[in-house]
Amino acid sequence: MKRAVALRSAAEQPSSAPAARQISCNVVTPHDAGISLDTVVDWLTDAGHTIHRVDDHGTWLTRFENALRALPETQRRHSVLPLLPAFRQPEEPVGGSLVPAQRFEKAVRDTGIGDGDVPHLTAELIAKYATDLRHLHLL
Repeated sequence: MKRAVALRSAAEQPSSAPAARQISCNVVTPHDAGISLDTVVDWLTDAGHTIHRVDDHGTWLTRFENALRALPETQRRHSVLPLLPAFRQPEEPVGGSLVPAQRFEKAVRDTGIGDGDVPHLTAELIAKYATDLRHLHLL
């Protein structure tokens, strides 16, 4: 399986004001759609994003880590760098998510946005996320 270099993730900066109530959610899709990282990379390249594929996991990991560490501080703060240990060994694909998503599903339902379900991953949704990240100067 090929890996993608230089995919970055963004997270909202925490507010400096204390929140009345804070919760933590695993922001994952609970849907078992069989969508792999390779599929997401295909969607991004189809949408015109330049992504270089690397066959060897060790080479990919080194290049990925170097790219993350070379980011400007404002982007590095929002990257997956703190989660890098999770990428050290390739994992076998699984259906759905390895982490629970019930709290996230409830939070989505409670917002009243859309149909109340966690959105399914689609090429259009991934393209929107990439556009949003670019707008925020995180890509």
